[in-house]
Amino acid sequence: MKKRMSSIGTIIFLTIFVVSCRAQSAATPDIPMLTEPAEIDEPAIGLSLDTFVNMELISPQTGQTIQLVDGVYSNGDVDGGILAAGLLPQAAFGDLTGDGLDDAVLLVSENMGGSGVFVSLVAMVNTGNGFSQAGSYLVDDRPLINAISINNNRIVMDAVIHNVNDSMAEPTMKVVEELSVSDHLFILRRLDSTISDAERTIVIDSPVDGEDVDATVHVKGSMPIAAFENTLVYKIFDSSNNVIDQGPFMVSAADMGAPATFDNTLVIPGAVSGMCYRIVLEETSMADGSTLCLNSVEVVMK
Repeated sequence: MKKRMSSIGTIIFLTIFVVSCRAQSAATPDIPMLTEPAEIDEPAIGLSLDTFVNMELISPQTGQTIQLVDGVYSNGDVDGGILAAGLLPQAAFGDLTGDGLDDAVLLVSENMGGSGVFVSLVAMVNTGNGFSQAGSYLVDDRPLINAISINNNRIVMDAVIHNVNDSMAEPTMKVVEELSVSDHLFILRRLDSTISDAERTIVIDSPVDGEDVDATVHVKGSMPIAAFENTLVYKIFDSSNNVIDQGPFMVSAADMGAPATFDNTLVIPGAVSGMCYRIVLEETSMADGSTLCLNSVEVVMK
């Protein structure tokens, strides 16, 4: 552990030093390390953050290919625009694809010349002969990352991000997000949030992941706080991640803001026997449409 943290400490120092030096000449603000390093998952032998500090990377924000050197990149003020990027010290290692090989999830911060520092999750999938970038997921502008891990082929991230009324320098919305990676896409499987000490979450009791179902599915569960106007949004995705149905999904509560339950019927259109479908329930903010909480379940058509 001491050796690993010492190595990460070296990366942090180099990130701050190199980006600072290059930023001065390009009039680009420094990319800060946004939090103290969180505990990092114990990786497979030989796999660590050091494995990726000199990798070629597709920038999550600009789409351009960049070359990290000692964990950082800066192009200065060029015709294509300013870009300064760096790896943050948090990382997670484990199997994302179910093939038995350890993959990596990294945090990349990027600045394009303004005050924003945009942080993204980047998946690096083990091909057996190196690593291939398999998509990215924007976390927020200047979030606070508490921890990330890989459990049961899914990424779990504990962070503080911006609510609609937060100043950009001080996010207050606590979230735990669970994501999977498939075909170079990050798929949000669950999101729980805490706003002003109020926990917003959706519990799906039935059906359960992997359950065989008919085309008519009874979806049962609860919420500690009812959604605004007792209304969630449901979406049904096919195995290619296409939305094949969506609409309002009502919950029942004794009063506004009270605990809620639901027991509703959804029909999967054009259901094909043996095919996997994902049912998503989501509460969105009436202020800006952002996700307050979300849960999903994968079912298999009989």
